[in-house]
Amino acid sequence: MIPRSTLLGASLAIVAKASQPGAVEPVAAPMRDLTWGQLNFLHTTDTHGWLGGHLLEPQYSADWGDYVSFAEHMRKDADDKGVDLLLIDTGDRVEGNGLYDASSPKGLFQYDIFAEQRIDLICTGNHELYQRYSADRENNTTVPHYKDNYIASNLDYIDPTSGERHPMAQRYRRFKTKNQGLDVVAFGFIFDFTGNANNTVVQPVAETIKEDWFKEAMLLKPDVFIVIGHVGMRMKEYETIFDAMRNEDWNTPIVFFGGHAHVRDARSFDSRAFAMASGRYLETIGWMSVDGIKGKSKRSTDDVSAEASISFSRRYIDNNLFGMYHHTNRNASTFPTEHGQKVSASITRARKALDLDYTFGCAPRTLWMSRAQFPSKDNIYSWIQDEVFPQVVVNEERKGKSRIAIMNSGGIRFDIFKGKFTRDSTYIVSPFTSTFKYIPDVPYSIASKVLPILNSGSRIFGEALDHRFLDLPEQMSHSHGIVVEEEQGNETAEEEEQEEEQQRLELRNVQEPLGEASEPTLISGYTTKDDLGSDGDDTVHQAIKFHSIPNCIQAEIEFPKEGSPETVDVVFIDFVQPWVLPALKFSGGDYTEADVKDYMEGTLTYKLAEWIKNNWDGDSNNRPPAMSSSLQGKVVIVTGSGGGIGRATAEAYLEAGANVVVCDINMERLVDVQNELSDRFGDKRTLVVHADVTDEESVKSLMANATAHFGGLDVVVNNAGVMDQFEPAAALDRANWDRIMAVNLTGPFLVTKHAVQRFEALGKGGTIINIGSSGSHHGMMGGAAFTASQHGLVGLTKNTAGFYGRKGIWCIALMPGATEHTNWLDAFEGPYSRDSLMFAQGLCPGYIANETNLVPKTVAKYILFLSDDEVARGASGSSIVFNKNWPVK
Repeated sequence: MIPRSTLLGASLAIVAKASQPGAVEPVAAPMRDLTWGQLNFLHTTDTHGWLGGHLLEPQYSADWGDYVSFAEHMRKDADDKGVDLLLIDTGDRVEGNGLYDASSPKGLFQYDIFAEQRIDLICTGNHELYQRYSADRENNTTVPHYKDNYIASNLDYIDPTSGERHPMAQRYRRFKTKNQGLDVVAFGFIFDFTGNANNTVVQPVAETIKEDWFKEAMLLKPDVFIVIGHVGMRMKEYETIFDAMRNEDWNTPIVFFGGHAHVRDARSFDSRAFAMASGRYLETIGWMSVDGIKGKSKRSTDDVSAEASISFSRRYIDNNLFGMYHHTNRNASTFPTEHGQKVSASITRARKALDLDYTFGCAPRTLWMSRAQFPSKDNIYSWIQDEVFPQVVVNEERKGKSRIAIMNSGGIRFDIFKGKFTRDSTYIVSPFTSTFKYIPDVPYSIASKVLPILNSGSRIFGEALDHRFLDLPEQMSHSHGIVVEEEQGNETAEEEEQEEEQQRLELRNVQEPLGEASEPTLISGYTTKDDLGSDGDDTVHQAIKFHSIPNCIQAEIEFPKEGSPETVDVVFIDFVQPWVLPALKFSGGDYTEADVKDYMEGTLTYKLAEWIKNNWDGDSNNRPPAMSSSLQGKVVIVTGSGGGIGRATAEAYLEAGANVVVCDINMERLVDVQNELSDRFGDKRTLVVHADVTDEESVKSLMANATAHFGGLDVVVNNAGVMDQFEPAAALDRANWDRIMAVNLTGPFLVTKHAVQRFEALGKGGTIINIGSSGSHHGMMGGAAFTASQHGLVGLTKNTAGFYGRKGIWCIALMPGATEHTNWLDAFEGPYSRDSLMFAQGLCPGYIANETNLVPKTVAKYILFLSDDEVARGASGSSIVFNKNWPVK
């Protein structure tokens, strides 16, 4: 092995900056060096969308762009040493952070940002498979991007067109390493997951290892086997794989990389087989090195130990710039690479586009999942149980009825830190789309037994319902022997002295930041104990004490002051329904899925944000405009709302409390938006209609459906539109002219006509907002057809406002400039686009791509502002330019 013993240079005494704006700076701490071998690895797992890093935790504040820079430097160092470095990722890249969850569709930015890292071996996790959408994206985006580097040893995909089942990717990969020329055979597994959507099939590991391809791979006799997988180190699946491999090959080194359990862990299967897991949420970058592998002909003996026996080393690297500078021997000036900086800038732009810093409120104290005992005032589950659920778990039709509200502790995924609670925080704390279900009028003598059964891990659930899935992934590993610091009571003086002595011993071989005392104050963090000992963390931390938490918690709401209620409504998060029903049956109840009903609208995530907005004072500058309350219960139609501005607008109206009719001509987009909005806001406030605005009968049906379903109509947003390709009149054929005019002008005319008729019939007025573009005031922001349609839209707006204003019907035209994630970009595929764009840019030389552009959420906020009745009345007949001052004229 190659121990790095160079002392921390004076340049690193400079404070390391965090990449993302607003992120806290990392803190200097004693460091342990990395040990290099013939074959070295960097490993990430369970990143769950945290590509922006941890903005409130200094030791984990580096972002994905920093990791890209770090990997580039480490690859160069490996080349200089004549050894090999491979990057590994073992799945669960989605769900758990606003960067993934806040976009529509989910992962709009996340997939592209993640793909900027060169990864040599990659596999899937269970979170990629929960929903059909994410499984499709994995198959159609991630797999083709990483090509042969993606391995799916026991995962199949079902083609949506043909219905045929085929491997998601290759079953195994054989390759030679760049510098050492090592012959590698690699596998990629997922644990025996059963909660996947029906477009994927997870084959049990025990069946997979019996297949011919696996046996053939074992006969290849490589220099080393690598097994990557979304499998916890102590789970039975890896034991099964190891046993099968050793039955076929007793000597070849095996390197395992795992995940899912969200812990730092290393396991020794035998003297030539070693496994590593690298935490969660981009807190940890795993480092492993292997030496003594057969076939060292390309090895430089000056750099690598000549020992014949196999040896393994591991480090759990805290994901911050201070540590990255140390391990690459670089500083703030020499560390960032051009590629890494571009990735960090992309993350910043994505966070801004998704408005992730929007503040719902300010937490008065930090609420811990397991670092504070349950129950206690600083425990997040106690807060939900005692403060949140009693206020938000309310069915107005059954208000006053005694009820218990149950959720699984795994439904919360992160702590709440004192200070701002943002849009990002909602997805970090609870990323799931869980809704509330209930069974009414259950005898309390039966209902009171459910929680103890859920928390007992009873055998009544059977194999298919492992009670550990109710809990956090971190706590799943406890039963597999992973050592976690648990507070069992007050330590004796002798135990405290022994612990302090152990820390002093651990500090002897670590490097300290310059200028620090011989025994510096340690920051709190992971102190991992694994099969190799307790020196795996690259940063020496003050140990954190963790407490056990139950599988589920329960709030008792509107119970009598004395005694117990005779019956209660049993309310629960939909995820726990498969456990609740057998628990009720075991307790003496006779309930089935037919007895389960929707309790109320909104997801757990939405209800948490709602409670925080109402109870924790936030930054008044970040609160929704006061007018949003005037939209409560209003009925709104948004055409073209399958994507772009329309979809963002539909979401904004729903967030403001309106009932929204989502319509689009594209069925695929409609299905996607229906799933997304139903998950977030429930089905009662959303109506999805397939409509063609160019067809009058379709528009009539749209209006009839809206008023019949919601009982009225208040606002119509004419958003559907298409773009030409800058064809001037002489180059434009009649068919394209007709197509553009039909959608962009005839469509708004038909929608306006039938909306006005509905408003008149209802007798209370209404508002029409026509979405045009800067092309409504310019001649070169599109071709002849697009430009004419946009100018015509202004005329339609002014005429409608003039004729119908006396009836309380307002009509406004909003003219956004270039907007990201809309069909505006389609224009630049045509032969005339370059000259026209150059002309347009000449009007404002300061145009900067991706910065001058608007984002849909910004436009949506302004549309909501115009929907306020007083604002609409004052703005009626106006053509409002909304374009970031581009173009100027």
